[in-house]
Amino acid sequence: IDLDNVSQPQFPLFEKAQAARIELTLEEGDVLFLPALWFHSTMALTGSINTNVFFRHLNEAHYDKKDIYGNKDLLAAQKAKQEAAKVRESLLSIPNYYRDFYKQQI
Repeated sequence: IDLDNVSQPQFPLFEKAQAARIELTLEEGDVLFLPALWFHSTMALTGSINTNVFFRHLNEAHYDKKDIYGNKDLLAAQKAKQEAAKVRESLLSIPNYYRDFYKQQI
């Protein structure tokens, strides 16, 4: 998403989120900690090096065994996304009015 040119019809709540944003400038040597699952955007004002570190703090059963650093979605979230895609696909065959009605029930 181009945060400087967001489609209002596609993302109607973006303006509200944008109003609640926190904006800051980091100086040389500063570190910023973002809690898990916080959406964020960065822009370098000068040359910089950025590093991400992810912490795996849940029971091992929640993580993909190949995901050493905890970058991927949790297994339950991966499964939910796959199921949601199937639901969206199945609703495409009905008229918009009915599709919207059933989407609200999900």
